[in-house]
Amino acid sequence: MPLDSFSQPSGLSKSIGIALSKNCETLIKNNYPNKCPTYEEMVNLDTSNRWISGDFVYDENGFYHRENPKRMNHFRAYDFEKEWNIFVDPPGDMRNRIRMIYLENNFDVYKIDGLSTKKGDDQTITFGMNRDIHSCYRATIDSGKWLELLPDTIYLIRNNCDTKFTKFKDTFTLEYELSEQDITTSQKYKDEQKLKWIKENCLKEYGKCK
Repeated sequence: MPLDSFSQPSGLSKSIGIALSKNCETLIKNNYPNKCPTYEEMVNLDTSNRWISGDFVYDENGFYHRENPKRMNHFRAYDFEKEWNIFVDPPGDMRNRIRMIYLENNFDVYKIDGLSTKKGDDQTITFGMNRDIHSCYRATIDSGKWLELLPDTIYLIRNNCDTKFTKFKDTFTLEYELSEQDITTSQKYKDEQKLKWIKENCLKEYGKCK
C-alpha cells in the first residue's frame, strides 16, 4: 500500500505496532528453544494509553501479554494524536490499521522473488537478510537480532522507509556463472545409455544378455 493512500486518521497513521509472530508465541508458551524476546522485555517501549488499549497481564499459563480493550472502537481515541505512538502487542483489531513490526524466530536469509536477473551465461540472485519490509506498513525482523533491528526499523518506518534512515543492510546479491559439464560423466547419461544398450541387444533374443 503506497504511503499516500493510507487513509487512517492522523493518530493511527503515526502509530507503530510491535508483535511476536505466531511461531514465536508458540515457542515461548511451550518453553521450546527460541531466540524470541518476551513482551516483558519490550513493554518499556510501549507508549499507548493502556487504560484505553488494554493493560499487560499474565494469563493462566504465565504468558505476559496485553489484555483485550474494554471499549469498542477503542482505537478511535488516537484519531487526533499528533505524536508517534508505539503499541507493544497491539489489540488484534488495530493490527490492520497501523504500521506493524513482527518478530520472527530464525528469520535469517530468504530469496527475494522478482529480483533475479540473467545476463548471458551469468545469473544474479538477490536475497533478503534478517528483515523484510513490505510497503512500509508491515515489517518482519529476525527476533535473534531484535535489539539492533527493532530501533532501526522503527526509525526507518517513521521516515517513510527512506533508506537514508537505516544503518542496516538487509539485502545482498550473489552472481553465478554458468558451469559446463561433460554430459557423458553424468549418471543420467550413463543410465540412458545402459537402457539403450539393453533395448538394442537384450530384447530381441531370449537369453542374449546373460
